[in-house]
Amino acid sequence: MSSSFHPCNSDDSDAVKASGHPSSTPRSSHDDVADDPLRALCREADRLFWSLDYAQAARLYTQARDLLPPELDRSETAAWLETMIGDAYLLDGQLERARHAYQRAFDLADAPDNPYLLLRLGQTAFDLGDVDQARAHLARAWELGGPDLFDEEEPRYRALLDQASPPPPKHE
Repeated sequence: MSSSFHPCNSDDSDAVKASGHPSSTPRSSHDDVADDPLRALCREADRLFWSLDYAQAARLYTQARDLLPPELDRSETAAWLETMIGDAYLLDGQLERARHAYQRAFDLADAPDNPYLLLRLGQTAFDLGDVDQARAHLARAWELGGPDLFDEEEPRYRALLDQASPPPPKHE
C-alpha cells in the first residue's frame, strides 16, 4: 500500500474519487460530525496520520468513534471512522486489527459495492495468509473500481489476480 495515500484527501486520483469510499467526495471528511469535540479529535487524528504516527491516529479515531451520538452509530461517519482506524492500523502493521476495522466499516456502510473497502479487505486477507478470501475481495474491487484502483498499491495484490485459480478437484 502506498504510504502517501489517504482516502479523505479529495485531491487524490480519479480512481480514488470514484472508489466509493465515504470520504472520497470533495466535501470535508468531517461534515457529518456535528459535535466540535468529535471534529477536533478527527482533525488531530488526521494530523497524526499525516505525521506517520499511525498508532496514535488509530487511538484518536477510535476515541472519536466511541463519542458518536447514538443517531450516528450506523452512519456514513461511523463507517468513515472505522475505515480510518483500519488505514491507521494497516500502516502501523497491525493487520488483524485493520481487517476487523475494515470489516466493521464494510458492514456499517452496507457496502457490497465499495471498491475501496473491498481492496483493503483483500489486502489484509492476503497479508494474513487468507489467499482465497483475498482473491475474492480483490477481484470484486477490480470489477467495481477498475485497474486504476490498484495503481498505487503493491504489485503483489495485482499479481494475485493475474494468477490462475487452481483447478477444481477431480471427482472419482
